[in-house]
Order: sequence, then structure tokens, then C-alpha cells
Amino acid sequence: MAPDYRGLGFDPAPGSRDAVASSGARLSELAERAGTAEADLRRVTGLPAGWAGEASDAFVAGLSALARSLATVRAEFVAAARVLDDWLDKLAPNQRAAEELDRQAVALRSRLTEAEDILQRLTTEADFLNGPARETVDQEITEMRRRHQRYRTDLDRILDRARDLRHDHLAEAARVAERLRAVPADGPPEASPFAADPFRPATTSLDRWSSLSRQVTSVLSPLGSTDSESAPPPPGAADAFAAAVAGPPADPWSSNPFESGR
Repeated sequence: MAPDYRGLGFDPAPGSRDAVASSGARLSELAERAGTAEADLRRVTGLPAGWAGEASDAFVAGLSALARSLATVRAEFVAAARVLDDWLDKLAPNQRAAEELDRQAVALRSRLTEAEDILQRLTTEADFLNGPARETVDQEITEMRRRHQRYRTDLDRILDRARDLRHDHLAEAARVAERLRAVPADGPPEASPFAADPFRPATTSLDRWSSLSRQVTSVLSPLGSTDSESAPPPPGAADAFAAAVAGPPADPWSSNPFESGR
């Protein structure tokens, strides 16, 4: 369960470690499948006896093109998985730091509330006292006000550290998105519902893998070499991949484009 950050009032390090790890593992799995499919295609060295002509030539050309496309897809998945692994290495310690800052903020807010209650009680008592007793209570009030101010200063310092962490965290998330944009894509991208997504190159690979899986099944079907294990990823895979990089907005003033639903 994600922390509610009730001490800080905002999430300094949004993101889902489980989603990042799951997406990275899925990309690595797809890269392995693409590599296996490429190797299988390159091992096809002969054609059925008696099959010649334009159809056989097109089949051979199709096998070669598919093998090259699968190699590109594999490279893209491997590169994207490495980016997510690197992000996970930063996300985990950032979130641990955020949780520790929140624990400190919760404790300080509790002390502030306790100090305010004591101040209210002492102030009420002082109204009914005179002489030495009043002086004693006034001294207690002065000391409690100092303590309250110290708690307030400590809390402000914790909040400043949390804001700095958030700034650095979101800046790193932006760099992760840039690295994902830089994942190479071979040739013009296919039409994709994720065309406006900042993670387009990597999600295009997911779409391309779905398309290639269907093509491989179609091209190899004359040889009876279909493989149910080469099924494309589920329709939501690209969405889940993009969402894994960062979590939901922590507060209403955030406009960072890399914070999607957790």
C-alpha cells in the first residue's frame, strides 16, 4: 500500500516500484522471445520441394525482413529494460528517503499539536492566577512557545528537504523519459494509439511486436510452424509500461507530464 504522506502533505517521489520492475521484466521477456524468433527464422535455410517462383522468392524475402525487424525489436526492448532498471535503482532510494522524511514530519506535527494544546491550557490557567503562581505559569508559557517555534522550524526544514527531493526526483523522471525517447526505432513508426505518448519509441516496439507476432504466424503457416507462445502482449501493455515510469501527481500544482496513474 502506497504511503499517504500525511506528514508532508505531498508525495516527494511518485512512482510504483512494482510497476517499474514488472514492466522491466516484461520487456526483457519480450526481448528474449524476439531473439528466439529471430534465431528460428535465420535457421530456415530451405523451402519445401517444388516450391519456386515469385511466391517462394517473396517468402524468402519476407523471412529476411522479419528477422531484421525482430532484431530491431529485441534491441529496443533490451534498451528500454535497461532504462527502467536504472530508474528503479533511483526510485527505490528516493521513496525510502521520502518515507523517512514523512515519518519525521508526522512526529513533528504531533509535537506541535501537543505544544499548542499545552499553551492553550497554560494561557487559560494564567488568566485565573496572580503573584508568584502567575509568574511561574508565564515562564512555562514562554518555554512552551520556544519549544513550539523549534518544532515549527524543524518541520519547515523537513518540508524543504522533501521539496528538494521532489524536484530532483521529477528532474530524473524527465531524464528517464528522454532516454526512452532515444531508444532507436527502425524505420517509420507504425500507426499507434500511443503516437502522442512521450514514451513513443518503446511503446511503438510493443505495437511492432504485436504486429510481428501476427506476421510471423502468417508467414510461417505454410511450414506449419506457428507458435502459441509468441502471442502479443495484452492490449494494456504499452499503457502499463508508460505508467510505470512515474506515479500519480502528488499535489494539485504539479504539471509534470511524466506522472501518470499508479
